[in-house]
Amino acid sequence: MVSWRAAPAQHPVGDLIANQRIKLTGAAILVSRGMKSYRRPRQFIHIVRQVARIRIVAKLDAQRLKKLESRLGAALPGDFVATLEHREPIDEGDVAVRSETRIWDVRTTYSLDDDRGAYEQLDRLYARVGDVLPAGALPFASDWGGNFYCLMLSGSRAGQVVWWDHEREVGDDSVEPVATSVADFYARLVPDPGE
Repeated sequence: MVSWRAAPAQHPVGDLIANQRIKLTGAAILVSRGMKSYRRPRQFIHIVRQVARIRIVAKLDAQRLKKLESRLGAALPGDFVATLEHREPIDEGDVAVRSETRIWDVRTTYSLDDDRGAYEQLDRLYARVGDVLPAGALPFASDWGGNFYCLMLSGSRAGQVVWWDHEREVGDDSVEPVATSVADFYARLVPDPGE
């Protein structure tokens, strides 16, 4: 669960959120007013983000990060860890990554926190699919077809983001380059032109 104090009343819908305690839970948020709690639809999160300019980023679980690095046999790059700590995960996104040659849709980016479900957790994803990925590939995002965007941790593409298609023959470790780094991946995000 993520908690924060809402924005001051000078914002246009400040009366709705000013000085209220707002708690985000999976499908809805609760706005507490005194002893009463009112359930609001998930779209209310968008209002809070726009009006209060609040970014919803859960705390990175440092113990799980260390366990994942141990399993990978390498420390994750600092810029990638910073992304996990400071960037709000994409969930059911309407965004795409634009490169020089192609546009890829992005559905989800994975996190290392206790706020999202098990299938949206980076370490649990790696436990499920790490054995079929190319050596040194860490999946950190997926598209709507179930394919992965991977940060390459070793080899000639170390530091780059590649796209890995899950429909392939055993032993086929081919990947397509997407971005030169994780920062470049996020810099290339645009609204999905297919939406």
